[in-house]
Amino acid sequence: MNCVESIIDEVSLCIKKEKEVKIPLFGVFFSRHKKARVGRNPKTMQEAKISERDVVSFRVSRIMKDQINSALNKK
Repeated sequence: MNCVESIIDEVSLCIKKEKEVKIPLFGVFFSRHKKARVGRNPKTMQEAKISERDVVSFRVSRIMKDQINSALNKK
């Protein structure tokens, strides 16, 4: 198992237990519950039921966001 896989495994375990993982200067991984809804296939316009589920989201920290935007603006 490499370093990245170890980090992903650890973040996954922590999210299951605590619902949120904060990594300073990087961001926050958190879980949230999505209710069931009706979706639509954009190609056929056919409706499809999307079941309720828990999903993992990520919110980047302000510092990381500023660093990325600064690097992109220098190009």
